[in-house]
Amino acid sequence: MWAIVDEAALHREAGSPAVMRQQGKHLLAIGHRPNVVIQVIRNADGICCAFGRAFMLLSFRNQGDLVYLEDIASARYLRDRDEAAKYSLAFDHLRASALADDKSAALIEVLLHDKR
Repeated sequence: MWAIVDEAALHREAGSPAVMRQQGKHLLAIGHRPNVVIQVIRNADGICCAFGRAFMLLSFRNQGDLVYLEDIASARYLRDRDEAAKYSLAFDHLRASALADDKSAALIEVLLHDKR
């Protein structure tokens, strides 16, 4: 799993300070797994190519990529190869724009200490 997280989401209060600390600790713990990469796009880097548009890019060995999109009232899957390629390109751009996984973990650690 490769997750790209906007730093603003890490600052957003989604529970008590204790809940926020637990969420940060959980991100750090799963980020240490060999099959998981977590990268953060810093607020200081400005708006990214997917600003406000969350998506999941699902890749399979025996078929093309699949894009999963959610909105308030529904969800949909994009199976069209050309459409999926656009999201794949956006994901590659996000990965290149985000902090490396070790620097992302260090940023999450700093935010954890700030939540005390």
